[in-house]
Order: sequence, then C-alpha cells, then structure tokens
Amino acid sequence: MALHQVDVDPESALTELARLQLVIAEHHLCGRQAALLPAELLQDVRPVSRLRNAWRESAHVAMTILAALAAAAGAAHVLPSMGVGEDVRPWLTLGRVFN
Repeated sequence: MALHQVDVDPESALTELARLQLVIAEHHLCGRQAALLPAELLQDVRPVSRLRNAWRESAHVAMTILAALAAAAGAAHVLPSMGVGEDVRPWLTLGRVFN
C-alpha cells in the first residue's frame, strides 16, 4: 500500500517505504524469516493471489480479442457502404483485426 502512495504523496510514501525496509532488514538479521513485518502492519493487507491475477489477465486477453473481432465485423459492415471494392475488403478487415 505504501508503494501505491508514491505517486500521490512521494515524500511521505518514500519515508514509509524506507521505514518498512528497515523493519524488514532488522527482522531478517534477527532470523525472523517467516515474519519479516510485524502482524499489526499486515492486518488490512490483502495478499496477492496468483489465481486472481491469472483470471484478470485472461479476461484482458479475451476482451482484446473480442474488441478486435468487433472492429473487424464493423469494418466488414461499413466498407461496402464506403465504396471499397470486394477485392480489397478482406485485407482491410484483416488489418483491423491485427491492428
């Protein structure tokens, strides 16, 4: 959360990040590998989920493919009304998909 604050309030966010890094370094030196940050600092933290990230990335890819297909369908529908010849239409439609 402190890292996300760097863009909002850089001075205080960087101070907080430095403080957290010092705490992590001290715990590491003391051999507390399983608890590098105290539990009170981690109370409201939501852990990163690989499954959630994989689903989100898959959804982004699927939406990109659907948007490209919609653009190609739109181009295939609009090109005849613009007077584009039939021999050029497939190339322009494919160009919309891969653009």
